[in-house]
Amino acid sequence: MVNGVINIYKEQNYTSQDVVAILRKKLGIKKIGHTGTLDPMAQGVLPLCINKATRIMDYLDYDLKVYRCICKLGLETDTLDIWGNILEEKKIPTLSKEDVIKAFQIGFIEQIPPKFSALKFNGKKLYEYARAGIELPDDIKKRKTYIKSMDLLSFDGENIEFRVVCSKGTYVRSICHDLGVRLGTCGTMSYLEREASGVFTQDDAISIEKIKDMDINELLSHIKVTEYPLDKLGKIVVPMDHTGSKFITGMHIPPAECISITPGQFDEEIPKLHDHLLDEKFCVFNENGSFLGVAYYSHQYHKYVADKVFYEE
Repeated sequence: MVNGVINIYKEQNYTSQDVVAILRKKLGIKKIGHTGTLDPMAQGVLPLCINKATRIMDYLDYDLKVYRCICKLGLETDTLDIWGNILEEKKIPTLSKEDVIKAFQIGFIEQIPPKFSALKFNGKKLYEYARAGIELPDDIKKRKTYIKSMDLLSFDGENIEFRVVCSKGTYVRSICHDLGVRLGTCGTMSYLEREASGVFTQDDAISIEKIKDMDINELLSHIKVTEYPLDKLGKIVVPMDHTGSKFITGMHIPPAECISITPGQFDEEIPKLHDHLLDEKFCVFNENGSFLGVAYYSHQYHKYVADKVFYEE
C-alpha cells in the first residue's frame, strides 16, 4: 500500500479538488486529501496526503504558510479578489512605501473570512449562504489567526506586492481588504501564490502537467514518507523490544524507557490557535529508525501516550 505525502504545484484554473481527483485517477487510490485549499485562481504549493498519511493532517496545523500576493487598491469586489463582481471603486490617497508598511498587521489578528469561501457555518459553506443572498453577522464569522511576518516587495501607488508568513486558515483576500481600509481606500487581491506550506516549497513541487505525463514508478518516487512533514514535532526514540511494542499496542511509555527525547521546533504562538496542539506532540521512532506513531506527554500519568499509531508489524 502506498502511504505518504506528495508536493504538487497547482496552477491557476484548477480547484484543489481537481488536483486530488487527478492524483486519485493516476494512482488508483481513493483516500487522498489536500492540506489546505487554494482558490481556483490562486497557484502554488499544494501537498497531498495519501492513504494512512491523511491521518497526519491535524499535526500540520503547526505549520506556517508563505504567500506572495498583489493587492490592488481602490477596488472592492464581492469575492475580495479581482475575479468577483465590483462593489465599489474609491480614490486612492497619495501613499508612500512607509505608509504601506505601517498598515501591515503582525501577530494575532481577528479576520472576517470572505463571503465566498469554503469555511463552514452550521454545516454549510459560506459561499452557499452568499449565493443564496443570506447575510451572516460579522461577529459569527470572525476567527483568530496569526501573522508571523509581512514584507513589502513592491509598491507603485496602486498595487502592493507583499509576502506574508501566516498560520493555517488565514485568508489573504481578507488581508488585502483590511489593508485597503487601513490605507483610506479599499483593496482586493489580484494575484496569489503559495510559496511554501510547512516543509514543502515551490522549488520541489511537481506541476500537474508533469504528473499527467509521468509513469507510475516516477510518480511514486516523488512521494515522501508519512512522517516527512512532521519536522515541527518533537522526537522520541524507543528500544525496539518491549517499549516499542508497548507503544504500538497503546500502552503508556515512561520517559525513563526512552533512549532519547528531543523537543519540537514549532512556532510557540501556533498552539494558542488550536486546542488540539496544546499538548506538545512527538514523533516516535524505534532505534532502527522505523516510524511508530505520534505521542503526547500526559501530565496526569507522567508518561508518553499514543495519539496515533502508524506502525504495522
